[in-house]
Amino acid sequence: MSSRRAKNCPATSKASRAVEARPFHIWNVNLKQTIVVLVVGSLTTIAFGAFFLWKAETAVEQFILSESSKPVELAPEDETRLRETCSHCHQFSSPDSLPRGAWKETIWQMYEHSGYGRTVKWRVEPDSVIAWYEKHSPENFVFDQSVGVKMASSPFSREPINIQSSQLSPVVANIEVANVTGNDPHGLIVCDALQGQVLLGALNEPEVSLRSIADIPNPCHAEVADLDADGRVDIVVANLGTFLAMDHNLGSVEWLRQSKTGKFERVTIKDGLGRVADVEPTDFDRDGDLDVVVAEFGWYTTGELLLLENRLNEKTSPSFESHVIDGIHGASHVDVADLDGDGVDELI
Repeated sequence: MSSRRAKNCPATSKASRAVEARPFHIWNVNLKQTIVVLVVGSLTTIAFGAFFLWKAETAVEQFILSESSKPVELAPEDETRLRETCSHCHQFSSPDSLPRGAWKETIWQMYEHSGYGRTVKWRVEPDSVIAWYEKHSPENFVFDQSVGVKMASSPFSREPINIQSSQLSPVVANIEVANVTGNDPHGLIVCDALQGQVLLGALNEPEVSLRSIADIPNPCHAEVADLDADGRVDIVVANLGTFLAMDHNLGSVEWLRQSKTGKFERVTIKDGLGRVADVEPTDFDRDGDLDVVVAEFGWYTTGELLLLENRLNEKTSPSFESHVIDGIHGASHVDVADLDGDGVDELI
């Protein structure tokens, strides 16, 4: 009986629990101390590692600076390679196109993005390229101050155009004169790249006023075309995606589809692009409907020349298939023409 009471005694039970809990309490304290030691040790290791990395980086930079200060001469075969290397993405730049002091920064900037979209067969060291350009470039540009400039009188007069409900001054990226409504051959389409609006007005009105017909983040260029062949003029818009130049996938090609009532429905033909600078509707594949050629300017690591092939089976279901024509960035404008008269269009 006494043993049972001892077992069930509250005081005895509390003491037992206290004794049993002590090892766990000690273990918890030791664990916390261990974690603190590990964290402090890791931070110390990282700090020392960063310090030694900084010292090594500084030493490498000093070595590069000391090496680059040495005169570098190019052999004739290297000069040929230089001319080919520096003309992958653009025409070869003549040394006299910039003063001597500007070439170092320019060459390093080009080397950061050299060969984008192309296979580089060989590499010429940037220090050699800089030395070659500095050797063959003028120290400064000299302008002939004796040439006078006279402003001629203009036969044109300046007329203001009102923009309805505009809070800020527009940044006009493009204007297009076209018969949009069907009864006005002097319709004016304006792309406001800053406020993100496509505006429409009529030039034959006594007081020209522009109204917003669509909100697009950064419209850069507009072309008229009847993409769905319903007899009403639509507008195809190049959307930069951002006002400032940068690499991203916010650009798009927008179709402003005109309804029977004259309103415009925004339909995104292609999104996920870089900075789209221009669009050109044309029947590129000669199948009877209008395709869209796209100049995706991009920036440093984005940008292509695209063909959006029209796959409209029904007027109510727009569909375009994307084809990459060229993977090089920097196209600001594109035009279509049959240059050689063979019945097949080329892109300019």
